[in-house]
Amino acid sequence: MVSSYKGTENNEQEQEMILITHTQAGKFEHIVYGVFREECSAIDSAKRNGTLYRFQNSDGEWSAVDPNLIHFIGEAKQDEN
Repeated sequence: MVSSYKGTENNEQEQEMILITHTQAGKFEHIVYGVFREECSAIDSAKRNGTLYRFQNSDGEWSAVDPNLIHFIGEAKQDEN
């Protein structure tokens, strides 16, 4: 898994992040809403425990994925306009 963030100040704030998974069906992008450090910790915990990583998207809906299929989690790009 690759992770990306811009320093401590962004690390502690709830934000939209992009989560990319790779499966046999292809590459999927998910929008995750949460605190970067907490989400990375939840992914690591799910890997250790052999459970699914559960996350909340920006619409407040919950989803779950196999943490071993996660390729990337990072800050979603904000439009400059």
